Amino acid sequence: MDARRPEHGDAGDRPRGPRRGCRVPAGTPGAGKGASGAALPLAAVLLAVAALLSGCGDGGPTAPGLETITLPVRVHLLASKITTLDAEFSPAQARDLLARTNDIWAQAGIRWRVDSIISDSMTAEADSIFTAVTLSGGTIPQDLFERMVPDDRIPGGGFDIFVLHDLAIFGIQGIYQPQIPAVFGSETTGVFGWGNQDILAHELGHALGLRHVACTPNGDLMVPGSCDRGTDPTHLTAAQIDDARAQAGKGVPYTGSFAPDSLGPGRVASGVP
Repeated sequence: MDARRPEHGDAGDRPRGPRRGCRVPAGTPGAGKGASGAALPLAAVLLAVAALLSGCGDGGPTAPGLETITLPVRVHLLASKITTLDAEFSPAQARDLLARTNDIWAQAGIRWRVDSIISDSMTAEADSIFTAVTLSGGTIPQDLFERMVPDDRIPGGGFDIFVLHDLAIFGIQGIYQPQIPAVFGSETTGVFGWGNQDILAHELGHALGLRHVACTPNGDLMVPGSCDRGTDPTHLTAAQIDDARAQAGKGVPYTGSFAPDSLGPGRVASGVP
């Protein structure tokens, strides 16, 4: 089945409370009270209102003066004859996943706007390859991700995310393929305690040109999936934010090479997990 069925709606736009990574100015309601526990003065309330108006409450920038860059995303829910790959997400679940991913990217002032959610199918060729590999225990072809998606599924002019049920057959839970370019992610939560929003946020980091960094006890969004998560696992450094925003400002995915990148657990095809 090759039919595409667009689902309307913009993900992550519905009203939400302050998101993770949203810095509340000191002295504002919720940021603490005086030693006496007394109510905060009017000036503190006005500071809180100013923070909300700046976009902080809806995945907006967290650093003063950091303008939000909004990037269009097409989400493809891929059906497959292979049960472990067959996407089960509803459009509402896909929107929620992107909203949680926006929580993470708010620290960089980058927001992912879902332009469409498409119920799609993996190519018959890819399904057949998976079936053959499963029965024979053979090796998965290096270009399998490219074979999954016909060329007309990537119209260009934005970012594409292909959601499958579980990518554990590859030993990963997500991957970015710069030669397509597209992100492939799992509905399921990952190994090593990674949630699916963390995995998607990580792969979108690759789509913005960010490479893996070394494991750190402090945590970083771009450590390989095999690392310990650290104390702040979705953290981005100032340099990473600058680099991501530079690519985001172009409005298109990064399509260059990630080599050398020896920090990852191994390559799948020519992408980077």
